[in-house]
Amino acid sequence: MDRRISHSQSVDLESVNLKIKCLFAVLLSSVVFGLSGCSNDASVSGSTQTDAAGSAAGAATPPSDAWQDAVIQLPATPEEKRFVHDVRCFDDSCMTAERFDRYIVKTYPDIAKIHYRANRIELEDKASLEDSQMAFRRGLYFAKRIKLANGSTLFDLLATCSHDFEPTDAASVGFDKNDKPFLYLQYIPVFYSNLEGKNVDMNMAYERVGDQLKATGSQLSTTAVVDRKFPDPEVLQCAHGRPKLDEDGHLSSTQ
Repeated sequence: MDRRISHSQSVDLESVNLKIKCLFAVLLSSVVFGLSGCSNDASVSGSTQTDAAGSAAGAATPPSDAWQDAVIQLPATPEEKRFVHDVRCFDDSCMTAERFDRYIVKTYPDIAKIHYRANRIELEDKASLEDSQMAFRRGLYFAKRIKLANGSTLFDLLATCSHDFEPTDAASVGFDKNDKPFLYLQYIPVFYSNLEGKNVDMNMAYERVGDQLKATGSQLSTTAVVDRKFPDPEVLQCAHGRPKLDEDGHLSSTQ
């Protein structure tokens, strides 16, 4: 899919740079789950299809040549469908970003209480800050809707296993090669890697198209929704409660 992100929904350049900085996590994900997630002998051909309830019961982890095509069924609410459909409409009759944001807060009031850590550029640009905050709340909304194979939600994982919610945990509107809108979801959970011996930023990304959720970005994205043993404690452990370190191994000032 063409990953063009609509201007009104996009995150700022500094946030994009942060995502690029985290690309190493994609490579680490492939190594980590190439070792732990492909031990099952079950064969999967084509894309891995399962519904949310089925994934909670536990599905076989797909082999390495199929993980990018993993898809789960996640029925869209009428509000979600309208938001995507009305992406180019900005009058009061449409499901604008602001209106969908009010729907999110009404549906999950706790999301409004989660602090968004703005960067310097956003603090100097009110419109940019508001767009990023809405994208952040959209990300958390869909994290609550995504059920992992172990029975919990992606939101549970971010809240109780990762260090914290990251500003880059967000949902934005993109367009495919036919200019059809879809939702692009990205999350950067922090795990403690037994391989690295330290906390690492991981990458989880999904494309929300209609009633389907397609895992993209890294094998971690698929493993989380199809393998009920995720996360494998021999490979990854929760970073929550561990000291948060920067790239040089020093205590982070943002914890």
